[in-house]
Amino acid sequence: MFILFTIVNKIDLINQDFEKTTSTKKGDMRLHDRKKKSNPHDFIMNFLDEHKTGSLNEIFKEFQKVGSPYSKVAVQKRLKKMEKDKVIKNIAIEKKHPRYEIIDTAEFKTKKDAYAFKDQIAANIITHPNRNELDMIKEHTDDDDDNKKIISELIFQFGIISLYTCLASYRRNISPKYGIEKNKKLHELWLRNAMSFENNKKAMTFSKLFNSKLVIRLCEEAETKLSNKIKKEEDREKYKSKEITQKDFKKASKDLEKTFSEMFPDWYDNFQRSERVIDTLANQLMRRVCIDHPEYLLE
Repeated sequence: MFILFTIVNKIDLINQDFEKTTSTKKGDMRLHDRKKKSNPHDFIMNFLDEHKTGSLNEIFKEFQKVGSPYSKVAVQKRLKKMEKDKVIKNIAIEKKHPRYEIIDTAEFKTKKDAYAFKDQIAANIITHPNRNELDMIKEHTDDDDDNKKIISELIFQFGIISLYTCLASYRRNISPKYGIEKNKKLHELWLRNAMSFENNKKAMTFSKLFNSKLVIRLCEEAETKLSNKIKKEEDREKYKSKEITQKDFKKASKDLEKTFSEMFPDWYDNFQRSERVIDTLANQLMRRVCIDHPEYLLE
């Protein structure tokens, strides 16, 4: 009987504790049920997702509302770690209390992926290309496939810029008044900026050159297809000036890539292997590299 009485008492105490923790407003109970089980990282992410921004005090108060055991210092340490890991960022002006918001992970993932792509492609480039493939880099006649002409023209135009830039790097920033180590650092700094052709969006970058070729190609194809259907010149001009969508670019680029794979099968296989390596790389490792060296990721 005594044992039964003790068990009943314990059940009553548990029920009382449960009622205390859930005797808040309906909205707070929902927050409690959903977030009590979450770790501090998830809790903070949920808070910032709902409120867009938040200070340490605001976030800590929310921890307190749900009866979290974490101290203010512990929450602050977690926020600092998340900031260091590029999960959140402090948007407060200098000398003001930090105010955090979630970093757009899509942008960071895109920059990280692009960096990994460049790094892997550069590391695995074929040093002794197939002679037949080198012979494909030539001026193609009007009788040849249009895609072949575009590919060769782009290789000639941009390839020679890259070569000349490397040549110029050894005379533009090497100075006898500096030592070997200083000159080496200056050389690397110069190359990093000079070879970042996409950094200045107002310049004639390779992607703009590439896009202009695709635009011409898409317009010519459209005009050819509709020349018999659209008789009036003004109607044809209207169609030609119609905005080209991202889907159009994707399709044209895919056709061009197919031709590239046929012209340079060895190179293409090599590039594809590099992409597979990128997709199977330890993402956390590459993420860590990009966090520790933000200068690698150009805006």
